[in-house]
Amino acid sequence: MSDTDDLVNGVVRLTLVEGLMGCGKSFLCNELVRRSPSIDTCSRPVLFCVEEDINADLLTLFYNNPERYAFLIQLTTLERRTNAVNLRIQHQNICRLQLDDKPRRDRIGVLDRSLLGDFVFALANYVMGRIDDHEMQVYCHKAGATHVTQIAHAIDIAYGPETPWRILYLHSPAADCKNRVDTIRQTVEADIVSLSYYQLLEQIYFNVIRELRGSRPNAVTVVTWNQYSDADKIRHHVCHKSSAGQRCKDVPTCASRCDDPPPRTSRAEPSQDVNTSRMRKFGLEWFDHTHIDHTMRHWARHSLCSVKTNNA
Repeated sequence: MSDTDDLVNGVVRLTLVEGLMGCGKSFLCNELVRRSPSIDTCSRPVLFCVEEDINADLLTLFYNNPERYAFLIQLTTLERRTNAVNLRIQHQNICRLQLDDKPRRDRIGVLDRSLLGDFVFALANYVMGRIDDHEMQVYCHKAGATHVTQIAHAIDIAYGPETPWRILYLHSPAADCKNRVDTIRQTVEADIVSLSYYQLLEQIYFNVIRELRGSRPNAVTVVTWNQYSDADKIRHHVCHKSSAGQRCKDVPTCASRCDDPPPRTSRAEPSQDVNTSRMRKFGLEWFDHTHIDHTMRHWARHSLCSVKTNNA
């Protein structure tokens, strides 16, 4: 499809908003949609939100007995979320095609977590021993990925090869996220989920984002807490035509590492409840938490500077 056809017909594309619990995903997703026009009277894209939909009763069972319910909640959440996203894509395509008498605007789905996040949480439960090898094999078959290098392809397949996507990762240190959950949310996770669990999720997300910056560098944006508090700026970035979710040709993995900050003492020893052999099986490494924060902030400084606000 040419750029001209794209402007006339419009497309449905996705922004996958990812981050730790308590990083502000849901707030940002709702703000992006709230500040978007909802009627077809101008050329600006229409944003729609696919909210995180987790069975609350199953989540409570998981937090109270994670060894028993980890596999069940991960598989159930993966299936529910993928089905919900694809139904919304189909609906938005129908809405777009019904506009026969006017130019069709882009419709951007803002996903409050996606297959990527589901895979990260499944990996965390696997390396902690809550999901066994056979269960993880079943999960990977369903997700379409058996290694961090396959996640981008799995997203392509899950949401359709013709659906452009981009990842918006919201970085906030694990300790800060846990503090927000503990002080603001009145949920069972505030009392049960440990800081080490947040830190493990942070480690896996860092590995995944680092890999995607190599294989799909144009489809990954990292922003920090201070940056995405400005929802209008983020909305302009999400709606920006030239940078939004277009798949790029594979490049050597080392290409995206060239602008990484100096590694300093990047490697560190994981906590005792982490199975390092299981981490290596999926291509995961353990980094110093200070290095992760430093690197994420370095990436974030270059994420939004090229976006012009008059292009949305």
